[in-house]
Amino acid sequence: MADRKPVVVKPLDGYQSIGLTLDVINTKQLTAALKKAWCEHHIAIVQRQIMAEEYRFTVLDGEVISVLRRERPQVVGDGVKTIAQLVEEENKARLLLRPEIFYPLWTKSIMNSQEVSQRVLPAGYRYILSQATMVRDGASVYEVMCETSPYYINIAKQFARELGAGLLAVDMFIVDHRGEGNYWFNECNTSPALKLYAAVRNHDNSSIIERIVARTAELLR
Repeated sequence: MADRKPVVVKPLDGYQSIGLTLDVINTKQLTAALKKAWCEHHIAIVQRQIMAEEYRFTVLDGEVISVLRRERPQVVGDGVKTIAQLVEEENKARLLLRPEIFYPLWTKSIMNSQEVSQRVLPAGYRYILSQATMVRDGASVYEVMCETSPYYINIAKQFARELGAGLLAVDMFIVDHRGEGNYWFNECNTSPALKLYAAVRNHDNSSIIERIVARTAELLR
């Protein structure tokens, strides 16, 4: 941490990011983050924090059936609106989302006290408000399987083959999911939370949930 680059601290075994701490940059924060992680598991992991979007590849019986993009809270400039106006616009859109999905409004606590100013962003400029990847912390989830490079699809399949898993969620950080080569493996999960699939903003993933539930029921017989 001597270079002041942020790290992530999390328990070795867990779910839904419980015990996770982002943006750890000093020893005081590290101590607190380790204590938090140890409350969930006796082994904690310290990882370099990757400044990219997180993607979840769901492999079912050797087939990738879903690729979810967890998009950090962010706004994209149009050359006219201020950051504050773009945040307000997103909050209005969140109020119109399907009622069964809980997308919290972007507040100062959600945005980790990031600057929300009257500054106008250049058109196309992406301004990251927080490094959060959980919906409850302001992130958004999108289904992007149709536009994801086969390069990453095959990597996820290989993970499932090597582990002999009938159902596996593979999480990777990717710079550009349409290209190839710029990725970091995060973790695998054999019991992915179904809530994430239901939270997709651009697609109805109910059929994916049904397939996962049916296959899980078979595996438990």
